[in-house]
Amino acid sequence: MSNTSCLACRNAENNRRVEAQEMMYGTRERFQYVECSKCHSLGISSVPADLGKYYASDYYSFGRAKGGLRGYLKNQRLRHTLGCGGIQGAMVARIFGPQSRSTWMRLLPVSLEDRILDVGCGSGSLLYDLRSAGFKHLVGLDPFVREEVKTKGLRIVRGSLETWTENHEVVMMHHSFEHMADPSAVLANVRRILPPAGRALIRTPVAACFAWRHYGAHWVQLDAPRHLFIPSVEGMKQLAERAGLKLERVEFDSTDFQFWGSELYQRGISLQNVKKEQYFDDEQLKTFRQRAEELNRKADGDSGCFLLRKE
Repeated sequence: MSNTSCLACRNAENNRRVEAQEMMYGTRERFQYVECSKCHSLGISSVPADLGKYYASDYYSFGRAKGGLRGYLKNQRLRHTLGCGGIQGAMVARIFGPQSRSTWMRLLPVSLEDRILDVGCGSGSLLYDLRSAGFKHLVGLDPFVREEVKTKGLRIVRGSLETWTENHEVVMMHHSFEHMADPSAVLANVRRILPPAGRALIRTPVAACFAWRHYGAHWVQLDAPRHLFIPSVEGMKQLAERAGLKLERVEFDSTDFQFWGSELYQRGISLQNVKKEQYFDDEQLKTFRQRAEELNRKADGDSGCFLLRKE
């Protein structure tokens, strides 16, 4: 079924159609997207009947937390970044620098006792890291997980948010929200399983950003047809309010990928078996990184962390 109304603010007037190609694997199949004329969120016009064929078997990462001294130091730094570590974590962070996921970690207040749900967890590599850092009540939920896991402090379950009934103080979505066709229903279900003052953290590409304005249909984060909906900040605010959630903070965490990935797409080059160093020299990549950091500071990056709270 074709959709021309905005999934965020529901506006149906003067919305713009944009045609994009599947370029991650280079099939070049064409898909229509709709850009809202009011909140500037983006949504696919018609969801493919069989989305599964656009996800290769290696789409998810299957890494696990490292052990030994390196793993211990990593876990101490992780706990410090999340605000629940001691002096050892502070020392490790000072020596080795901030944790690589520090943008969203600084945004999300958590305790080791919080019940945490990661929706769209893939293999659960993040959850394994959190368990190694001392978190005790972790659940990963994903309809495509290869095998379910049940071990001390951690479960990975094959399933969907729509049918989930357990409550969690924290619900996280790390680049899974954009793969869901009905964002209003997603946030309504998030609210349903949050207790009063519960938090939700959603990391997702962000529409109405510099990379979209500059590259248009070649923007790498459009990722047709896997990304079904990409909110703008205003779009996310309206979605949250409608679901009974408050958008408390937004932090941008985009990287140089918005530049080198989009540049490749603009040249008609897919991401299959491609290394960025084949096409860009060190100076170009350095410039991309610097521009990404600048855009994040200006709240104009192409990826962000949204912190929502149940009112």
